[in-house]
Amino acid sequence: DGKYCYVGSLETDAGRMQGEYLAGILKDKGLTEVNYIMLIGDLGAENAIQRTASAKEALEAAGFTLKATLEDTANWDRTEALNKVQQVIGSGKPVDCVIANCDEMALGAIEALKDADMLADVPVVSIDGVQNAILAVQSGEMTMTVLQNAQAQAKEAMKVAVELAEGKIVEQYYWVP
Repeated sequence: DGKYCYVGSLETDAGRMQGEYLAGILKDKGLTEVNYIMLIGDLGAENAIQRTASAKEALEAAGFTLKATLEDTANWDRTEALNKVQQVIGSGKPVDCVIANCDEMALGAIEALKDADMLADVPVVSIDGVQNAILAVQSGEMTMTVLQNAQAQAKEAMKVAVELAEGKIVEQYYWVP
């Protein structure tokens, strides 16, 4: 009815970008089967579902067979991700890459991989583009992060809020790349 809307970024785009970027790296390694760790935000959260599914779909579309070494929630939390990745490493299961729904979980995985001297061999991809993740990408510890532009989302939300306050009819969705 034009009196409410959603302002944000497409979660499927973020996951797809993760998968596509990772696919190039894994192809360069000569892999066709990928043993992955997927760190999921909240199991029922729509953004986590979309980020997870689209990352996996992009890897499958690139021709990879996926084998989950671990696919579990870490509740958007760095320490929980660190502990889960440490457990996987301790089990001796193979790990070709880590895909995280958010930077905090990716940073936890990086700590675990560094402690096990595995970081150089295991690419870590993430979503959000927070400052610590950008620094980790610049230092070579994180492979990549997809920017979720919070400032642009906030600016668009404020613009739409003003329009709503003025009684204007608004679109249902405002997508911020």
